[in-house]
Amino acid sequence: MHIPFCKSKCRYCSFNSFSGISFLQKEYFDSMISGIKKLNNDKLDSVYIGGGTPSFVNGEHIADLLKVVYDTFCVSGDAEITIEINPKTIDEEKLTLYRKAGINRISMGMQSMNDEELKLMGRAHTVSEGIKSYELIRKMGFDNVSLDLMYALPNQTEMTLKDTLDQMIALSPEHISCYGLSIDEGTPLWDDIKKGIITKKDDEEYFRMYEMIREALAKNGYSHYEISNFSKLGFQARHNTSYWRGNEYYAMGAGASGFIGDERFVYTENVEEFIRNPHIYTVEEILTQEDKMSEFVFLGLRMLIDGVDKKEFKKRFDKDIYQIFEKEISKHIKTGMLEDTGDSIRLTPKAYYVSNNIMADFL
Repeated sequence: MHIPFCKSKCRYCSFNSFSGISFLQKEYFDSMISGIKKLNNDKLDSVYIGGGTPSFVNGEHIADLLKVVYDTFCVSGDAEITIEINPKTIDEEKLTLYRKAGINRISMGMQSMNDEELKLMGRAHTVSEGIKSYELIRKMGFDNVSLDLMYALPNQTEMTLKDTLDQMIALSPEHISCYGLSIDEGTPLWDDIKKGIITKKDDEEYFRMYEMIREALAKNGYSHYEISNFSKLGFQARHNTSYWRGNEYYAMGAGASGFIGDERFVYTENVEEFIRNPHIYTVEEILTQEDKMSEFVFLGLRMLIDGVDKKEFKKRFDKDIYQIFEKEISKHIKTGMLEDTGDSIRLTPKAYYVSNNIMADFL
C-alpha cells in the first residue's frame, strides 16, 4: 500500500511522493479504504505500507487502513505487517497505534550514521535523532526492525561507510537493507552532478563498498539472502521475497502496482485523480506463460542469493528449467557467472555487479 505523503522530499528521491499535500490525507485514506473493500477476500501472509513516508501521516489513518485490510482479507495469524518510517516522524502515540493495529515489523530509513552524508541527501533527521527513534521503537516492544543503509554516496568514503556499518551493527537490528545510491534525472542530486558540484561514484567504488558491507555483515551474523538484504536467522523479509519469487500481490494507492493472475496493473500516480477514482487502474501487461517463466528466472537470479529453485520452476510451469533455458544457463556457467548447485541456478558472487548483462539473455 502506497502512502505518498512526505514532510520534505529527499534530494535523491524519484519515487511518487509529495510534500505540501497533507490537507489531502483524510480524502486519500478514505479512497484507499473504499478501494480495498472492493478487492477479493483472499489470504494474505504479509502487508507492506510504504511510501512516501507512512509515519508522517496521522497514526489513526494507518490504524483505520489496517482494520479494513483485516476485515476484507483473510490475514494469517503470523502475517508480517510492515510499515516504513522516517526517524523524524514517530512518537510513542503513533507506535502504540501501530502495535494495536497489528504492525509487527518496522523498516526505518536510517540511511547513514554520518550527519554530513544525511544532510547531502536531504534527510530530515540527524544521527542522534535516528538512534533516539530506534531506541523508542525498541522501548515500545517491536522486536523485528529493519534499517536502511545507503552506500556510494558522493561524499562518502570507505572510512565513513565503515563507521556507519559499525554503528548500525552495534544497534543490532534484525534486518539491514543496503542500497547503492541511484541518482535519477530530475532530482536535486542529479542537478548537482550536472553542475559539477558533486561527483558520482564509479562502478569500482560501488563494488568495493558493496563488498565491505557483505563482509562486515557476514562477520556479525547477518545472512545475505537477497542481493540488497541481510538478516539475522529467522528474520528474512517475507514481503519482498514474495515479489522476487513471482508470487501474486495486491496493491492500493497512487502509483501502486500489483500482479494478480496474468495481469500486471498500476494505479494513477496523480493523488487527486486517485482520490476521485480509487477503483480504476491500468493493466500494463498481460503475461503469457513464456513471460512468467522468463520473469521467474530473471527475478530469482537478479534479486535472490539462492537464485532460481529448480523444483519450484518445474512445479510452477510443468517444465524443466534446462528444457527452456539450457543455452542461456550453459553459456553463463562456462563464463563462471552462474552456477548450478543441484537445487538451484544462481549467480556467483563475481556476477553481482554485472548481472544486468546476464539477465538480458533470459528476457
